[in-house]
Amino acid sequence: MHRSERLLHLHLTIDRQTRLDLQQRITNNLADGKELSSSYEELTHQLSTLDTSSVKTSADFEAWLRGETKDEAFLTYYLALLEQTLSAQIAPTETPSVEVKEDKALETPPEKPAKPRYVAEKPVPSRSERMAFHPNIQPARPKKRGAAFVILPLLLLLIAGGGFFAYPYVTDFFDSTQEVTSPEPVEVQTPEVEETSEPPEPMTVWVNTKNVDLINQPDGANVVYVGDIGDKYEVITQRDNHFELELGSVTGWVPEAAVTTDWPTATLTDSALLSWVTSNLDMTFSSPIPSEYLALNEAELYETIGQPFGEESDQLNTYAFYRGIFFTIQEEAVHAIDWTNTGVAKEAFLALGEPTIETEDAVVYESENYSLRLFIGTNASTRIRLTEI
Repeated sequence: MHRSERLLHLHLTIDRQTRLDLQQRITNNLADGKELSSSYEELTHQLSTLDTSSVKTSADFEAWLRGETKDEAFLTYYLALLEQTLSAQIAPTETPSVEVKEDKALETPPEKPAKPRYVAEKPVPSRSERMAFHPNIQPARPKKRGAAFVILPLLLLLIAGGGFFAYPYVTDFFDSTQEVTSPEPVEVQTPEVEETSEPPEPMTVWVNTKNVDLINQPDGANVVYVGDIGDKYEVITQRDNHFELELGSVTGWVPEAAVTTDWPTATLTDSALLSWVTSNLDMTFSSPIPSEYLALNEAELYETIGQPFGEESDQLNTYAFYRGIFFTIQEEAVHAIDWTNTGVAKEAFLALGEPTIETEDAVVYESENYSLRLFIGTNASTRIRLTEI
């Protein structure tokens, strides 16, 4: 792994407070100036493998940390301290021993003695013996059932006579129920559902000039925001040869001549566009892959590359400035990366391929997911912007 990639990996792995504490310890240790190998041994209490004999001071380290100077010795020294700090954070912990207790043998309770069977004090006398003392006892006789033979025929006669007299009334009842006609079904008409038309899709326009002022009202003088070539907006309404554009929390008006509704399709692949960026632009604050920074929020950006040297804001964005580059932060998320004073001429930029759109002072390339734009200043300086579509 390249040392710059290793440095970025360690910055993303070690929390910011630990890195700040390490930088403060280095500054204190190098206050009076000493060799970096001696400083490493004093800070880590380990033998140094650094091959350097030059004496460095805390002022030299702070200048290198801010990016004002490039020193390979400081890079090797700082990487070694970061890796030692990371290895100290993930040291293994001992596994506590578990005491195993032997199971005691289960004691079986003593068996209870069997309960003795009951034995009568005197023997029970037999039937013949009981008959000797009670000679008049007779066996039980069944009850007389003569009354049942009289009541049952009378009950049957009563039922038959009741059915004979009730038969005409029962037949009249069933005949009357059959004559009742069922009501005819009523047709229920369901109301017709009116078809609702879907609202039309909002109109989209693209800025087709290098810079254009978006004003507070048609023919107004108050500039709300400055749009760049390739910016895409949704139209809210149209009036007096102007479009009102959606700008997030505010709106702005733009002349119809400064925008277009017919935008060409992408001409490059994502890999070709990003490969040109990494090969031709300074990757000091955006390595190893610049497109990954477009997925960071404001806090994650500062955690990765440190606080900016300066900031500016307008009604829509915050701009965080570093050496030779600045980040556009919109709604607390990185929206664009701009490289300033790149030294890339328009002719060299056009070697990338067929542009999406080209004017005298600007060129736009688009792929499926990214937009890469070149802006030419009045003094022939160039600025290049990478955004995600």
